[in-house]
Amino acid sequence: MKPVLDVEELRAAELSAGVEVDQLISRAGYSVARSAIDMLGMAYGKRVTVLAGKGNNGADGRVAAQHLRSAGAAVRVIDNADLPTEIAPCDLIIDAVFGTGFRGSWKVPVVHSPVLAVDIPSGLDAQTGDAGEALVADRTVTMIAHKSGLLFDPGFTAAGTVVVANLGIQVAHARGWLVDSLNPTYAQVPTRQGHKWTRAVTVVAGSPGMTGAADLVARAAMRAGAGMVRLCSPGVDRASWAPSEVVVEDVGGLGWADTVLEVAARTQVLVVGPGLGRSDETTTGVRKIVDTFDGTVIVDGDGLYALSAGYKPSPRSMLIVTPHDGEYKVLTGASASVDRRKAACDLATRLGAVVLLKGSTTVVSNARRELLVVQPDGRLGTAGTGDVLSGIIAAMVAVRGSVDDELVASGAFVHGKAAQLSLGRGLIASDLIANLPRVFADEVSRGGESNA
Repeated sequence: MKPVLDVEELRAAELSAGVEVDQLISRAGYSVARSAIDMLGMAYGKRVTVLAGKGNNGADGRVAAQHLRSAGAAVRVIDNADLPTEIAPCDLIIDAVFGTGFRGSWKVPVVHSPVLAVDIPSGLDAQTGDAGEALVADRTVTMIAHKSGLLFDPGFTAAGTVVVANLGIQVAHARGWLVDSLNPTYAQVPTRQGHKWTRAVTVVAGSPGMTGAADLVARAAMRAGAGMVRLCSPGVDRASWAPSEVVVEDVGGLGWADTVLEVAARTQVLVVGPGLGRSDETTTGVRKIVDTFDGTVIVDGDGLYALSAGYKPSPRSMLIVTPHDGEYKVLTGASASVDRRKAACDLATRLGAVVLLKGSTTVVSNARRELLVVQPDGRLGTAGTGDVLSGIIAAMVAVRGSVDDELVASGAFVHGKAAQLSLGRGLIASDLIANLPRVFADEVSRGGESNA
């Protein structure tokens, strides 16, 4: 994982490093110049325009200009005070006008050339990613660590390719972390000492006419490593629609929660909610499971309506909730704020849970820190993919035998990687399930297999 800093954390990191500001500017300017040369292919004979503000960001740009001149580029530096409405075409524009301290507004110039942003695109909100008045970049060299505004749209798109120049400063403490790879221990093959019951998952999903969600959760859990899935679909008879590898349990209709708890007694993980419907009976059942089940409970889909504003759960063990923006509004009575890190943290505090707030950038929060999972794949915005995600997380918890916020975020990472393995348009939720074994195999190959 890589640290993601807000403005206050960035300043604290700079102060604690014990490095003089002039030295930091020198390192930053050199890093910008190197990235510029990489974009140009070579510096000699190239025309570069540097847009420079009056702060440290502008100083970084001016140092980069010196390095590029030494490498043979023709460099023009334009102070922000003299910025024209349109920048003449050149080989590269270096945007060093505003940094993370930007407040207010500015007139974004018209550009016709590739743009390299210094730290963040000028005008971008470094915390939220709001890019209403940002100069869109092809690449951004960000200093010390990622800024959360570079990971949330529209900032993610406005920043282009992001390169981190750590300037020799190691960040040990941050509230936000970027999950851009899978911890090998989360991808390991189950040990020989285990058996199906040590990795068993209970799924409470589906209702008459709504069995598709149950099917997706159950099959995703199996493909992500669950040893057994016990599927409970209230009011649905034991029909042939269920996957043959899944144990289908008859839990009846009214008062199904007590029977579910009996079925789940030998499992450590329970998923509840997808396709259950939103009746009063569902609300009563979900709340009883959340407050009674002695293990990890993952609440998704219709189950989230049972945890709406005003209800304070008292889970016996770990509670995980996985809302998208619409479900977040049901849970809180308000839309997810522009600051999605804060939105996830606030809900985690209220529920005493790990919250996975789904979106183009997923945020996982346990109220003490946030883990950000970048999923730049719009194809995940299709029916059933959230059900697959719940199944993945459940299986990973079952295989690991324990749960924390990093594991939950890793489930979202696996989900995104499964989408990336699919070609072209037309991705459907079951395609993700088919790709799961390969995702885990690839991550084991990268990180080294461990059966510890």
